[in-house]
Amino acid sequence: MPHLKTLGQSGSRALLGTVLPAVTCAAQSTFLTGTMPSEHGIVGNGWYFRELGDVLLWRQHNGLVAGDKLWDAARRAHPGYTVANICWWYAMGADTDITVTPGPSTTPTAARNPTATPGRPPCTTN
Repeated sequence: MPHLKTLGQSGSRALLGTVLPAVTCAAQSTFLTGTMPSEHGIVGNGWYFRELGDVLLWRQHNGLVAGDKLWDAARRAHPGYTVANICWWYAMGADTDITVTPGPSTTPTAARNPTATPGRPPCTTN
């Protein structure tokens, strides 16, 4: 944390606002790309799949978010830049060096693991 404190004290900080729709996935994708939902394509926490006639919530693959991510710009400016992606929702499949993210969920946590805490999927790393 001393490095973050120094960075903040040097004036490298900015106020963050939200976007509309003000939901987790749209807001995180805006922070991650620096673009609006109309550009990065994430406008909600669920996706309607016509072929299934169903809404599937909480898809997690990074390929759903269009455009450059913050680490793409950092790596262009500083070749060899190491990126740790900690609990951003669309972390799966991202080209980061370290990723910690909730595991994919297609069934309720309790159905996959009866001893799990409901609402808290297990974390995975890659």
